[in-house]
Amino acid sequence: MQVEAVLTVRDGRPPLGRWLRVASVHLGFYLGLAAFAATALLWSLILAPPLRLLPRRQGAAIGQRVIMAAARCAVSLLQRCGLLRCELAALDALAAQSGFIVVANHPSLLDAMLLISRLPRAVCIGKASLWRNPLLRGGARLAGYIRNDSPAGMIRTAAAALRQGQTLLIFPEGTRSNGAGLGAFKPGFAAIARLAGAPIQVVLIEMTPPRPGWRLWQAPRAPLGFRLRLGQRFAASAHPGGSTSQRLAAEVERHVRDALDAGRR
Repeated sequence: MQVEAVLTVRDGRPPLGRWLRVASVHLGFYLGLAAFAATALLWSLILAPPLRLLPRRQGAAIGQRVIMAAARCAVSLLQRCGLLRCELAALDALAAQSGFIVVANHPSLLDAMLLISRLPRAVCIGKASLWRNPLLRGGARLAGYIRNDSPAGMIRTAAAALRQGQTLLIFPEGTRSNGAGLGAFKPGFAAIARLAGAPIQVVLIEMTPPRPGWRLWQAPRAPLGFRLRLGQRFAASAHPGGSTSQRLAAEVERHVRDALDAGRR
């Protein structure tokens, strides 16, 4: 089912069937958000705390699997509501792999959810405010997500997670892409890769139509289309260094820019 942005008007009155269809899809969208928020609150406040008594690795594995399942359910719900069209099959090749960094561009607020829905051992780097959010903090702690308020500590913690076989998810622009296109990459991901000796796997996210400034709580007037495809994989040696990390980050950024430009032609 497709949401219609413009309703055909006959005799000055919009067709009742189309109004009802649009209203039902938007109602489903907001009910889905409410259900996701309620589930996140239940998980964060009630279920996650006792699981933290488990050994750290075991608790993190459970937390990551639960978050993946929740993300997959949310994606499925949005697809059933007709608000989302996704091509995510390319990510399945990564599901059985471990100990690598996923670097992706960041056109929307749904990007992390789309990636996590197919990556069973995903660890995200988040702002410190995430740990103050009652909906998300319990699950984020249990899953071993990493705070970014201390750059040196973040790099060490992320490198340790990679050595343990986890998948690190990073959006190196640091924020969502704006209408002008891809933002400049910050080099932190390259320093992490070199410290851990972990490869960098590029994932390219193509969103149609582009929606700069779209907010998650705003029901889209037409379906959002996402195509995720794999880009190049970059090797990194296990030796940190500022200038070399800068060069590696610049190389990855050039590849992402070129691949996205090629996909638009």
